[in-house]
Amino acid sequence: MQKLLHYSPYISGLVTFAAFIYNSNDKQIQLHIVSLALQSALNIVLSSALKNLFRQPRPKSADFGFPSAHAMFWSGYLLTYYINFEFSYITFAIVLLLIFVCIHRVTSDYHSYDQVIWGVIFGGFWALLWEFIQVKTKYYLVASALKMWYAFTYHMVQENEKNYTEQDAPK
Repeated sequence: MQKLLHYSPYISGLVTFAAFIYNSNDKQIQLHIVSLALQSALNIVLSSALKNLFRQPRPKSADFGFPSAHAMFWSGYLLTYYINFEFSYITFAIVLLLIFVCIHRVTSDYHSYDQVIWGVIFGGFWALLWEFIQVKTKYYLVASALKMWYAFTYHMVQENEKNYTEQDAPK
């Protein structure tokens, strides 16, 4: 169970990508899913930068632990999900996951209470800032990422069709 919680941010990335593919016909939902994915990826980068800035060690290790990247990730993911999608059982599950992860991080001595609480605060603040930027720019960053994705997949399909017809052509 500990490994599952440890890798939960990466697992969420796979689930988010699967949701993107599943909703491939609904561009509005795709826009929000890409926003969630980009916010999450940048959240991981930001938490690493904050750890190097504050340089506060973990309770039983010399590694930096402030703020808790897991708490920061899941609070940011939760808030971004809640803003972009309506409240549902998935939102409730993310709340429970956030609580469970935070408790686990403290009881396993990976982080102090302060490191986890500040991780939740930083993650929430980052999610609000991200959404503010997205609204002000009319989702320009997300729309640009979607356009690159469509161009990439279109190119891949064209190459695949070209290779397929070349292989099947009579010699």
